[in-house]
Amino acid sequence: MSRLRQWSAAARLAFGLAAVLSAAPPLTTIQEILYKADGTRFNGIAVIQWNSFRASDTSSIATHNVTVRIVDGILRVRLVPTTYVVNRKGMIVGMGVGPVDLGSPEFAQDLESVRSAS
Repeated sequence: MSRLRQWSAAARLAFGLAAVLSAAPPLTTIQEILYKADGTRFNGIAVIQWNSFRASDTSSIATHNVTVRIVDGILRVRLVPTTYVVNRKGMIVGMGVGPVDLGSPEFAQDLESVRSAS
């Protein structure tokens, strides 16, 4: 193999590896309108905290928090998705990585099994 071909193959491998290593984990959008008890839209901030976990693409997500400004009740933030099921004692009894359909029959059945075991 000529030196140019060797260099070209090595460069493609290095650039490909760099692209894989620098890829961010997948995000999901959390969006909601928040109201105060009197029915008016909330204005203020929300602090969202999380403990470290592994994302669906196996990225390690560090313990951290983010402060989000809420204007006219609109909360919108993009985060790495994960779902924990916590029993009445505060122990994690289930975990889902990635988006979870909270309205699915499977999720309802899982919740019922946790409830009946508590």
